[in-house]
Amino acid sequence: MSRIRQVPRLTRARWCLLALLLAVLGGHYVVLEIQQFANPHAAGVDFAVYYRAAQRIAHGGLLYSSPPPCCFSNGTMDGRYTYPPLFAFLLSPLSALSIDDAARIWLVVCQLSLAAILVVALRAAPARVGREGVLWYVLAIVGSSSVL
Repeated sequence: MSRIRQVPRLTRARWCLLALLLAVLGGHYVVLEIQQFANPHAAGVDFAVYYRAAQRIAHGGLLYSSPPPCCFSNGTMDGRYTYPPLFAFLLSPLSALSIDDAARIWLVVCQLSLAAILVVALRAAPARVGREGVLWYVLAIVGSSSVL
């Protein structure tokens, strides 16, 4: 006896919700990335810190500076580089470019990395998760990326 599987309405509603959320968050993400590519220097201080450290490495300067007296008196690091030296060394080729051009290249590298993470994660997802589960996962990644 053959059983015909019926799709419940709740599943259809979830699919509609998923499609709507993917469209809204995906569109928001694309708009943010286009704006950031057009004006990369407005992205924030993180890349500027990486870029200045890469410039110091490329020109033989000191990577780390001493902290201000009494540690962090104002609660910030004042744009000091606090990451491993290998990271600054790997970014040193970008120091030959302007900060905006280097930031655009960095943005492309970040987007390619995100795409690679999605591909690897989706391929690693077990079959029992199903297409809907995979799309919810993509939604979570895209949604969190557009918020960050």
